[in-house]
Amino acid sequence: YLALSHPWGKESPNHRHFKSNRENIKNRMTKIKDIELPLNFRHAVQIARRLGVNYLWIDSICILQKTDTDPGDFHEESKWMESIYASAYCVIAASSAEHMSSGFLGHERDKAAVQLHKGDESTQPTTFLCDTIDDFQGDVLNGPLSKRGWVLQERALARRTIFFTNNQTYWECSQGIRLQFLGDSNFPSSATTVGRGAQEFLFEQLYEDYTRLEFSQQTDKAIGISGLEQRLTRAIGGYSGAGMFSTYWGRCLLWKRDDSEDSKTAVLKRIPAPPNTKAPPSWSWMAYEGGMSYLHPPKGLTTWNEKYVKLQLTGTAATSWLYASKPLKLSASLMAFDDQENTKDGDYELTYDNDDERGAKEKKCVIIGSVQDRDQAERGLHYILVVKPPTNQGGSDTWERIGAGKLHGRFIQNMKAITNPVNII
Repeated sequence: YLALSHPWGKESPNHRHFKSNRENIKNRMTKIKDIELPLNFRHAVQIARRLGVNYLWIDSICILQKTDTDPGDFHEESKWMESIYASAYCVIAASSAEHMSSGFLGHERDKAAVQLHKGDESTQPTTFLCDTIDDFQGDVLNGPLSKRGWVLQERALARRTIFFTNNQTYWECSQGIRLQFLGDSNFPSSATTVGRGAQEFLFEQLYEDYTRLEFSQQTDKAIGISGLEQRLTRAIGGYSGAGMFSTYWGRCLLWKRDDSEDSKTAVLKRIPAPPNTKAPPSWSWMAYEGGMSYLHPPKGLTTWNEKYVKLQLTGTAATSWLYASKPLKLSASLMAFDDQENTKDGDYELTYDNDDERGAKEKKCVIIGSVQDRDQAERGLHYILVVKPPTNQGGSDTWERIGAGKLHGRFIQNMKAITNPVNII
């Protein structure tokens, strides 16, 4: 079977979403007329027929969508996304489409060429010259479809993909070298043969890019990459959950709101808990709307605080944390720190998820990793999470994340005052 990767687009009177639900599924199972399908779907059917493939998987048709009276079956079917795209014979990517009705065939531009003459008596073949049109970055990676959050996972898991763009058609498979990791038919097999540094770079780059993509429903942010997380867990080993890997637990926890000059993330807005689905905890970037970037404690010099920080992850290569029987848990000891402005020397550098949290009362820190001389914690540099008591729930042993950064030991009020562990939700 083929699988279609496409944008839904915004629904309007002139652009209706073509969806299956419990009210129309019986008729759909009998027959769907070509003329009823939006143009993207008709074009996908044409491709399937030309390739001689009898089956075509399209999310809005094959997954029952919710209505006012029925929740649909997205919660049940979404757990199979990893296998759906990974097992497809080929994925058709409507890279040039803006919505379901855009269509993606017949958009290729005319290619002007200049003929080079070699003289009247030349027996050599005629030579033509034209502008190069290979622009995978512009046509595919920066195209309308690639701005959609779900597409990162769809492309990464596919064994083969045909991208239909405004300029030309591109092919990507395990033999392609468009990107080092994506386009691997056994993704991410590349990650199993490289060192820890390359594995860290892989998941950090993927996740940072993912947080900057667009979602029509922000509650899809966790499920939209769950299949990819399972694949990464298979390569990296250990357990996973909500963007974390047990093998690299410290580095995974040390992310911050993307406050770079070209970023649009002024604040991280908490995403409401999706119905009938586990909600990511405050210490996961999946819990927020907006872009993030990782902190980078120096490799080989950072000591991880495994004694006082305990992270329980429940995802495996076979089962996403979203469907595991046990919940994710983070418990840690807290420390008080000086509340002040960031310093220019980098010894005090905190980024709050929301600038309003700077004034939060009772905030404390959790030391995740440290760069220091042995037994000289007061002189070291510590990479931390900033936490506070939650507003509307929990007790004295329940806290939530509000930021991250690094502090020199002199800004931590008493390095030897170790508290009993608390839960960070």
